Amino acid sequence: MAAGLFVALAPMPARAVDQIKVLEAQVAALQSQVNTQQGQITTLQNQLTMAKSVLALAPFVSVDLNPEIGVIGPHITFKGANI
Repeated sequence: MAAGLFVALAPMPARAVDQIKVLEAQVAALQSQVNTQQGQITTLQNQLTMAKSVLALAPFVSVDLNPEIGVIGPHITFKGANI
């Protein structure tokens, strides 16, 4: 048992310590990347929610790029909805 305790308390080789530091740095970088991507996901989810609201208007809105009664388009027409 004393031998096992001695091995557990023995200092790690310098190379192992360096590898641990490299891995810790990689983990920190990945955590930062995850946080950044989570912010981007939240932003995109909010934009998607707004886009869905706009798309819900599609049955009630039409756009005509042609001139009407001498007025150059685009002309936006709402039908079947109160504005």
